[in-house]
Amino acid sequence: MKHGVFWRLLFFVKPFRLWAFFAVAASLVIVGIDIFIAYFIKVLTNDAIDQNYSELFRHMIMVFGAVVCGVLFKYIAKFSSVKFSAKSLESIRNALTQHLQKTAVEAIENRQTGDIIARMTNDTYVVQNYFTHKFANLIYHPLVFISAIIVLAFINWQLVLITTLLTPIAIIASHMITKPIERHVKQLQEHLGEGNAVLHDTIGGMSIVKAFNARDRIVQQYETIMNEALSKAVEVEKRRAWLSPLTIFLQMTPVILCVVYGGYMAVQGEIGVSDLILFIYLLFHIGMSVAVIPDLIFSSKEASGAAGRMFEILDHPVEPTGSDVLKPNEAAEAVVEFAGVSFQYSEGSRILDHVSFTLPLGQTFALVGPSGSGKSTIFKLLCGYYEQQEGEVKLYGQQLRQLQLDELRSKIALVSQDTYLFPATIAENIAYGNARATMADIVKAAKMANAHEFIIALEKGYESFVGERGANLSGGEKQRLAIARAILKDAPILLLDEPTSALDTQSELLVQEALGRWMKGRTVLMIAHRLSTIAEADEILVLDGGRLVERGTHKQLLKQDGLYRKLVAESLSHDQGDLIEIG
Repeated sequence: MKHGVFWRLLFFVKPFRLWAFFAVAASLVIVGIDIFIAYFIKVLTNDAIDQNYSELFRHMIMVFGAVVCGVLFKYIAKFSSVKFSAKSLESIRNALTQHLQKTAVEAIENRQTGDIIARMTNDTYVVQNYFTHKFANLIYHPLVFISAIIVLAFINWQLVLITTLLTPIAIIASHMITKPIERHVKQLQEHLGEGNAVLHDTIGGMSIVKAFNARDRIVQQYETIMNEALSKAVEVEKRRAWLSPLTIFLQMTPVILCVVYGGYMAVQGEIGVSDLILFIYLLFHIGMSVAVIPDLIFSSKEASGAAGRMFEILDHPVEPTGSDVLKPNEAAEAVVEFAGVSFQYSEGSRILDHVSFTLPLGQTFALVGPSGSGKSTIFKLLCGYYEQQEGEVKLYGQQLRQLQLDELRSKIALVSQDTYLFPATIAENIAYGNARATMADIVKAAKMANAHEFIIALEKGYESFVGERGANLSGGEKQRLAIARAILKDAPILLLDEPTSALDTQSELLVQEALGRWMKGRTVLMIAHRLSTIAEADEILVLDGGRLVERGTHKQLLKQDGLYRKLVAESLSHDQGDLIEIG
């Protein structure tokens, strides 16, 4: 296992060292019992040769007692190893989950969901399996090997020398065979992660897959990935297969050498019969310890590759967060202020180019512009998902980058066109807006969002399960639940990202009514396509190519011969009536 990976694992297992201590202590006792039994095998042999049957019977009872104790301590060692493994992996999983919550949005967006899930499931399972089944062996076999060598050296050092010559050979051969294992395992887990990602996307987009007859394409993509995974799995198993004959060779060769040479020495009177039997008995322990070397090396490299992938998640950059507490100031000239803000993603052209505007308290601003003009990026900056490269973003006169993110986001409620509902009850989904909300608060928010009537019409009402991403609800129903969730948050700043763009007329009217009721007295920044919504804004900001090219009220902008008037004219010329599809 690589040193860097080992030390990082040690950081997580250190809090549970008491269980590791129990496992080590139990292993020490087991080694002592094994040596004790070995010694009494010699004693029993001498009792049988001397026909001292009373002593033979007494010594047999002692050996039986030692065997029973050995069984008990083997259970303790195994239980302690399992407990140590489970606790350690729980700590690692918790650390991964907590880090993901703090990870910068860009790092998450650049990775496939299925791959992240694979790292937190498949890879952690490999490491857990290593701790559970190999940890005790890492302690027991070296101890029993050293103890047996010491005892045997007192009997006949020549036999010890002959039988231990294979140990360095075993280590070298094991290293050569398992050398590429870590790389193969990492590649295998990566392919499995890609396969998980395809399955995740296929299940989430099942309706699109069916509608576009993309089944064959998805199947071919999945088969290609799985074939690559199979190829790597075969490489791993081929290496593992080489270990079996090596293990047998390492286990049996010392015994054969000992029987042949030891038998010759016994005939020559250079070693006693009881000593030879003791030697052969302990030699089985030595042979077994040497034989597990290849498997331990293999498993260590396998676990190292999996652990390395897990730790890559912990290496993702976290969201930069300040230390200041947001203090809403009603006397502030602007609730939101962008001053010369420029931004671009890690790869690509500049999305925002020196954008400046202020959003006064209690007013509604609308962002308008072609697709890719930077509207959604402004929302992402306000929510603290990204940091601007140039300029300043302020809330209530305070630098956004200096604010605690939790404090910042507690003052903002977001409703987007892509409504995300959790696979939980309706009440639980609404309560995500406020964990301390009572049932009465939830119902009140649902009524304000025009969602109460359709909720109580369901068989289980607020306890109805909505399914993953709200699969059991219509678009309008999901959007009204999202609004109820945001209402329950009761934040002073509202961000509305095209909340009615995908709704039918009836659903739009219900959502618009709920939004209109909710927006009163709040500071609102919205992205919208509907002319009726945009026209009611206190001011409209027109973006094009990342720059703020126009601003004013609906009437003021229509009088100008600019982009806004052009977009409105194009919309009306396509007989879209109240629709203004401009981004």
